[in-house]
Amino acid sequence: MPMEMSGNVDKDFAMMMTMHHGQAIKMIDAYAKHGQNPDLKALAAEMKAAQLKEIETRAPHTK
Repeated sequence: MPMEMSGNVDKDFAMMMTMHHGQAIKMIDAYAKHGQNPDLKALAAEMKAAQLKEIETRAPHTK
């Protein structure tokens, strides 16, 4: 999804990465709901935790 650039490269980078990780979480949630493989489900849970941490780390830079 397109994002309007603010002109602040630091802020724009942090915002785009936050959006990127948010999309990963949506994919992970879809797999968690419909996937069957227990090993992949465990991996997806680990990946979601990592993605949420990435978003949290960038949050102060998106303002």
